[in-house]
Amino acid sequence: MKAVNNILNQGIATFFDPETEGGSQGACGPFADENSQIVAMNAAQYGPMNRKSPWCGKKLKIMYKDKYTVATVTDACPGCSEGSLDLTPAVWGQLERNYDKGIIPITWHVCEDDCYD
Repeated sequence: MKAVNNILNQGIATFFDPETEGGSQGACGPFADENSQIVAMNAAQYGPMNRKSPWCGKKLKIMYKDKYTVATVTDACPGCSEGSLDLTPAVWGQLERNYDKGIIPITWHVCEDDCYD
């Protein structure tokens, strides 16, 4: 696991459909749907919910067991605890095939050039 100059965060992943849960336009501005490669950042790390966060547009490498995926922060998750992320079904499916689980433990960090290492 390479997290050079980045903090390795730990938390819980859940999933949501942007079009039916919270609105298709995320807190950062872009529109999304269940197939979008995006995540919603937890409120503690996102910051004030009434404005665009410095997290907006950041790419995150998200790991679960022996799998990983990369997604972009475009939304906020008011109900997620610190370190946790709310994933679209597309992102969830790249980490876990069983949607009935509902939650999985994850680690993640901001990535730039090392997203696919």
